[in-house]
Amino acid sequence: MTKIRGYFSFAHEDNPVWITTPQDVDRFIDGLLGEPFENSVAALYVDGRTNEKGFTDHELLVAVNGRDQVGGLRYLGDAGSFYAVGERSRYEELTYYYMGSDRPFPQDSELSLELIRQGVKDFLASGGDRPSVGQWEVWPDEVG
Repeated sequence: MTKIRGYFSFAHEDNPVWITTPQDVDRFIDGLLGEPFENSVAALYVDGRTNEKGFTDHELLVAVNGRDQVGGLRYLGDAGSFYAVGERSRYEELTYYYMGSDRPFPQDSELSLELIRQGVKDFLASGGDRPSVGQWEVWPDEVG
């Protein structure tokens, strides 16, 4: 069974949120939406999935904006860094926060919360591969 470790708060440093079912995904996203905006990004990793050197070979960043009911997905893996293309944001600079540290996203990366949930469920079902929701583009260097 695939187990995902999730982090979006300093409280998770030694005690991550564990995700093993689609229902856990929904609870996790609901929990993230209930956080202050300085915790609007979660980092997800499949437990035990590492490369030949023993390091984690993937990361899914999940960003949410509860006020606008949108979010974004960024996947990092051996092939590089990618983001799920969505709608163009009304904000000139689209920024979320991971434990108080800014995480800019491309302006055309806003997804509905339904697509965010489906993307995390795909990540769980695939064992940590890039989710199959939407179209993915290479993360632009100018975004950071």
